[in-house]
Amino acid sequence: MNATTRRFFGYFKIAIFALAPWLLLSCAGGVGLNEPRGVTLSPTIGAPAIPPIQKIAVLDFCDTCAGTILNQPHVCPLTGIHFISGSVLAGSGETIADYFRRQLAQKGFTVANDDEVLHATEKYGKKVSVKSAVQIGKVLEADAVLIGSVMRYEERVGGKFSVDKPASIGFSVAIVSVKNGAILWKAKFEKTQKDLLSNLLDARTFFKGGLVWQKADQLSTIGVENIVEALPFGPAAQGDI
Repeated sequence: MNATTRRFFGYFKIAIFALAPWLLLSCAGGVGLNEPRGVTLSPTIGAPAIPPIQKIAVLDFCDTCAGTILNQPHVCPLTGIHFISGSVLAGSGETIADYFRRQLAQKGFTVANDDEVLHATEKYGKKVSVKSAVQIGKVLEADAVLIGSVMRYEERVGGKFSVDKPASIGFSVAIVSVKNGAILWKAKFEKTQKDLLSNLLDARTFFKGGLVWQKADQLSTIGVENIVEALPFGPAAQGDI
């Protein structure tokens, strides 16, 4: 082993020892590091106002809501949430909606199936709004409807271990009461993946993604999981409905 190689391994060991406390805390969900990463919650809507929810319908997300001027501040016309606009891959709204259906079902909610949603959506038009969400929710006999829009869905350029451009995802979500049409809760996920050393406080996301540069669908899956983790309520007991 020559001197250059020895120096390299020496620096590597120092880096590992320096990072170890951060990495252990991240993997264990340590204090200050266990919040869902990339998630911004609405500051004006609180859990106490949310009625019992058992059945929820998830409509395909709008993937044409992003601003026409890229990388500029924009307001989602569906949820009213502010974000930085980006390019959006066609079909990403359906993809994210499918991820939400899966995660909500795993959390214990009764989730309207794809065929039910498709039939109801065709009846009331595919353009999603709070008003149409309520109408669709009534047809599906749901307690609430989850709607949202994709703000940014940009694929990585490069491979798992080296990228020229990382994946970048942004989407907003709102949960609408079928009973009165009120938006009960809303949030957004907005993240461009960074390497571990650039953002130690978000090491959990890097580990959750398998220590590699994620593709857009992998990063969006993490975003959906983090949003569902952040929900201020779980499925209601049958006697609460």
